[in-house]
Amino acid sequence: MSAVVGIVCDREAIEVPAFGALSHHVVFVRYVEGLALGASVIPMLIPASAGRDQGQRRALLSRLDGLVLPGSASNVDPARYGGPADDSARDLHRDETSLPLIVDAIDLSVPVLGICRGMQELNVALGGTLVPDLEHDGPSGHRPAKTVPFERRYDPTHRLQLVEGGWLAQLVQQQGVPASALTVNSLHRQAVARLGDGLFIEARAADGIVEAVAAPDAPALTVGVQWHLEWHVDRHPLHAAILGAFGRACARRAALRPALHPTRVAS
Repeated sequence: MSAVVGIVCDREAIEVPAFGALSHHVVFVRYVEGLALGASVIPMLIPASAGRDQGQRRALLSRLDGLVLPGSASNVDPARYGGPADDSARDLHRDETSLPLIVDAIDLSVPVLGICRGMQELNVALGGTLVPDLEHDGPSGHRPAKTVPFERRYDPTHRLQLVEGGWLAQLVQQQGVPASALTVNSLHRQAVARLGDGLFIEARAADGIVEAVAAPDAPALTVGVQWHLEWHVDRHPLHAAILGAFGRACARRAALRPALHPTRVAS
């Protein structure tokens, strides 16, 4: 049985000729393609208005084998973690969808992968806080210059410092990921400040910024990375290793799901 993984959408106004700005639920194609290639799963998009009722959320998650929280141009609303107001882009619909979905997914043993904004959502959902703006509140250099061509912005720019004995360090060793592959891209304005409950730091940048987290006591794989591993999956061993591990966790969930949620047969 192929694992089905839900990807939470952004909600964005897109200019449509002759109609003006219309609200859309969107996910950048690279996430869909990267997951299909690196994790061997079937991606399914979750609208940024789904599951505001807990019963609906749990019904949705009962049909999924994994949950992915992708990156975004928007930031988590500071009101969600008691941070100061700023002028960065918001997506309140996504916040309302993703944050409670994370909590329920962990409770229902659904594997969770957060990427960039998604890692920050994972941290906030579990009670953590964020550095609101790295350029003003912490080390700079985590965003490429706007003059860099789009695709080149996803080239590796800095090395990771893995935490010895952590999930990621063990995965790198098990999968034979070379030290030369421990260099990642960096395109984020915010970062983890106080860790959420149950999360542990898996990797940092040289300047101390948290680059990866995991929840080792969660019933299923729960991990977040600050960089964009959906890019260059076919030629970046670290990206392939993490997505492969996530895919295997989702496959285990898929194998168990019929027993967890048996189909009712009408009499």
